[in-house]
Amino acid sequence: MNKCTDVVEFLKNLPVASVLPDIVKAAESGPVVVGAPPGSGKTLLVPSAVHDVLSPGESLILVQPRRFAARATAGQIATIRGCRLGDDVGYRVRFDSKVSKATTLCVQTTGVLLRQCVADPSLSGVACVILDEFHERSLEMDLLIGLLKNLRETTRPDLRILIMSATLDADAVAHYLGEATVITVTDR
Repeated sequence: MNKCTDVVEFLKNLPVASVLPDIVKAAESGPVVVGAPPGSGKTLLVPSAVHDVLSPGESLILVQPRRFAARATAGQIATIRGCRLGDDVGYRVRFDSKVSKATTLCVQTTGVLLRQCVADPSLSGVACVILDEFHERSLEMDLLIGLLKNLRETTRPDLRILIMSATLDADAVAHYLGEATVITVTDR
């Protein structure tokens, strides 16, 4: 086997891989809360799976709380998808970005998405926002979930919202979002 085949086989065996169709289907009808242990593949697999069912011209934003994590995650997703960083997959962090007009899956920090919400309150062109590492609560993350919930309830009922975390009171977050679908992965 070559290195690429080994990586593909590894990814297929991650615990989240078995529930990807459920996550994608649930995201089409409302908010989703995904609870899965560290190392289960949620950060690398869920954004790509949801991105792949979006319509042409729509984009997905994956929010990471830290700049280093945003850059690293974007690089890993680009490698897995077989594209160059900055083409289909890119990132935006404070004082640095690697995106192009072709970028439709963008990994961003909370602060960058908040600034984007101020500049474009309807998040035009964005079909899905995934808040990853939600257990790392901050004022910015709490503000984002409130803004996204309000946006979905008012002008953007089509906006897909996913919340992902390793340690999270999923039922409480699901209730806040209006009875979101909860998908829990327990395998390691």
